[in-house]
Formats: sequence, structure tokens, C-alpha cells
Amino acid sequence: MLVLRNFRLLFAALIMVFVAGCFSVLAQVNRPPSSGQLAREVPQLSHVGDVLLRLRDGYVDDVSQEALAEAAIRGMIGTLDENSSYFNADEYQAYLERSSGEFEGIGALVSWDEEIKAVRIDNVFDQSPALRAGVRRGDLIVRVDDKETAELDLQRAVDFIRGPAGTNVALQILRGEDELNIRVARGEVTSPVVTSEILEDDVLYVRLRIFNERSTSSIETAVEDMQREISANGGAPRGMILDLRNNPGGLLDEAVSVTDLFLDRGLIVETRGRHSNQVTRSSARRGQLVGRNLPLVVMINEFSASASEIVSSSLKSHGRATLVGVQSFGKGTVQGIHQFESGAALRLTVARYFTASGELIDKVGVTPDLIVEVPEDFRVGDPDEADPQLEAALGALPS
Repeated sequence: MLVLRNFRLLFAALIMVFVAGCFSVLAQVNRPPSSGQLAREVPQLSHVGDVLLRLRDGYVDDVSQEALAEAAIRGMIGTLDENSSYFNADEYQAYLERSSGEFEGIGALVSWDEEIKAVRIDNVFDQSPALRAGVRRGDLIVRVDDKETAELDLQRAVDFIRGPAGTNVALQILRGEDELNIRVARGEVTSPVVTSEILEDDVLYVRLRIFNERSTSSIETAVEDMQREISANGGAPRGMILDLRNNPGGLLDEAVSVTDLFLDRGLIVETRGRHSNQVTRSSARRGQLVGRNLPLVVMINEFSASASEIVSSSLKSHGRATLVGVQSFGKGTVQGIHQFESGAALRLTVARYFTASGELIDKVGVTPDLIVEVPEDFRVGDPDEADPQLEAALGALPS
């Protein structure tokens, strides 16, 4: 499986390829009225059945009623906001697998090279099929089996590259001036939730890529390991940087628990549904990860969304962290998922969230304390490229 990382127009594609495009809550949508009651309330629904029958019996070619019905459902959902969607049974199963962070595929983070219409490898996961086959960061995939990427778009190319464990995919790759043909045996992949390292001998750096059920525990483990290493060398941590750049969100519960790692008390987030009784407030309880007095910097950018914005805005509101980077994405809605007996599912926006300071940041985003711009072609995490935002984050910590 590949994970998409690209510009704002591709952000919603993460819903289908990795996890919910922003944060989503696995919850039951309120029980709808019966079909008979709904037909009485909305007389136009009878037209839908009439149209299906006309198409079945009168259209010049045979047409699948199932396909027509699914298209009608997608059309209805398409009139709502961009975060509501419909999954058929196969899509929903793939969604659940990718939400867990464990899936089958080649194990790479990719984006789209518009100039040559190719899939760019932005990162290769550790111990992944792609890494074992010799795929490298910076490679450009121009052919997948017998499909030229120039005839595809990013989503369709990814669909052809990913696949079940035990199957193979042939990739034609441009690497500098060289053209390579690499066959990758797809396998089971665990996506890296957290990457971490010690900077300047005493700064804990944690980059969180997604909010899934492993996020909080992965941060705790990474921080404990780094603290242990610094202590073994006779030192003490000077501060911590939590990098949420390019993090599209994920699970609401994990956003709350990650924030709770750094706060002792106070409101983290409030969600408000359509009705006055649909209000939920989540507050901090522990704050025991790195101690109350360890300075904290949180990094965000224009691709930090939803759960990332909950964490960053809450820590900023409570004065617990300094925010460095650029204005975040601005996704302030909550989704619930209802699965049907057929295995299909409806992902529906059911609430809006409000930050600890009472702000609705949907379509607005979170403003950093220290705004640091980067070049348009800048890639977060590229070891061969200067990172002015990271340098500014280090500079925001006490010396």
C-alpha cells in the first residue's frame, strides 16, 4: 500500500488510501426513519425508483441496477460537505485496514510529479517490500505493470501499485538519468506512526504522521527511549519538539489522549452536533509524559489538519507549547460512520469541534506563534534539505 502526501487538492485522497482524511470517529449515526415514513416525508423519492426502472428497461445498453443505485447514493452524499462520503463494502474494508496502520502493499509514501506525470517516492518504510526490492526515496515511477503513469492520475496509479500480499508488481523507475525495472513482491506493511531522534544532544524530537490507535503509545515509547539515552550519557532533556507537519489527522480519541500527555488540566476540545444535547467536552487528566516544566514546541504547516489542529490549538491555548510553522489546514468537523448489513458504510459529518479557547477553526486553521515560510518545493523530513522551520523550532527552545 502507498500513502499519498501531496498538495491541498490531493488531501482528501488520504481518506481512501490511508485513514480518514481528517479525524473521524467510528460511531453510529442516529437511527433514520423507516423507508415508508421517509417516502411520505419526501415524495420525490418515488421518482428515484421510477428512474431506475426506466433505465433498466429503456436504456439502449444493459446497465447494472446496483451500479446505478450506488451512483445515486454517491450523488446524494456529494451534495454535502467534502468530508462526508460513501464506501462500498470493499472500500470500507480497505478503510478499516488502513486505519489500523497495518495493511498489504509495497510500503511507501508517495506524491505526484506533475511535470512528467509520474509517481514520486517520498519515503520508503523500514522493513517494507519496497525497501527490500531496492526502491529508493526520490525514485520516479513512470510505468506500473503495463500502465504508463502519464495516462493516469495519482489515485489511479496508487490503485494499480497496491495489492494483496504475495502478489507482484512491476515498476519502471527513473532514478536520475538511469531507467530501472524493479519487481516488488507485495507484503504486509506496518506504517510508521512516529519517527524520533535526539537533536543537539538534549532535544527530544518526535514526528507524528497520523492519529490512529497506536499514536499515543508510540509517542510515549519514543520519548521514554530518548530520555533514557540522554540520562545514560549524564544529561537531561532541554526541551521537546512535536512535529505535526503534513499530519492529516485521524481518530478523535487519539487527538485527546496525545494532548492529554502534555496537560494536567483544562479543556482540550468541545464537539457540538446538530441538536443542543449533542455536546461533548474532553478535558485533560494526567500530563505525565515529559514533566510539567519541559519546554515544548509544536510544528504545524498547511497540511496539518483536524486532530493535528486539536492538539496544537489546545496546547497553544493553555500556554503549554509554542507553535512554529505556517497556518494549518482548517478542518473543524467530526465524522461518524454507520456500517450497513451489506458491508457498505456511510461516513457523515455529525458535529463541529471548537478549540479550548472556544474558536471554530473550520476553513480558517490555527495560527502559529512563530510563522516560518518554506520554499514551495520543500519536503518535510528530507535529510538532504535545510529545514528552516525545524531550525526555528530549535531556536524557540531555551538554550
